[in-house]
Amino acid sequence: MRLPLALLAGFTVMAQSPFAVQNTTPAGAKKAPGQAVVTGKVTEWVGGSVMRSPQEKPLMGATVIIGTDLSFTTGKSGLDTVKGTVLAKVETGSGGTWKAELPAGTYTVLYWKAGYTPSINNPITIPGTCSGTISRDTQMQGLHRTLKFER
Repeated sequence: MRLPLALLAGFTVMAQSPFAVQNTTPAGAKKAPGQAVVTGKVTEWVGGSVMRSPQEKPLMGATVIIGTDLSFTTGKSGLDTVKGTVLAKVETGSGGTWKAELPAGTYTVLYWKAGYTPSINNPITIPGTCSGTISRDTQMQGLHRTLKFER
């Protein structure tokens, strides 16, 4: 609680009361984990030849999956499966960027887009940044067409 001390030429000076109530956490009590922000960018390599290096370009519409104990399986029929605890699933915007809010900690990040070879970053620490690059599936085997999730 603040108390006025004096009024001088239209100004009030405030002082802290010695009886003010302060919010405290009891000894031994655990605070709920706060949310932390992780941001990143997904890119792809485009072009390239014998005489020219490929260029790294932002990839819009990629799915970024963040979780714990994540594993990835490629199915022969084009059905990819992610197993584990998924905590966030976001899509990249036009600049290939993404953002998620999770409790601070260590996680696995999977980058996936239909027609591209997926990529996994393990482990990443949140808060922070995490970026990855995936490439078009040039083998033309019909892989990486659909994504499903299992626990």
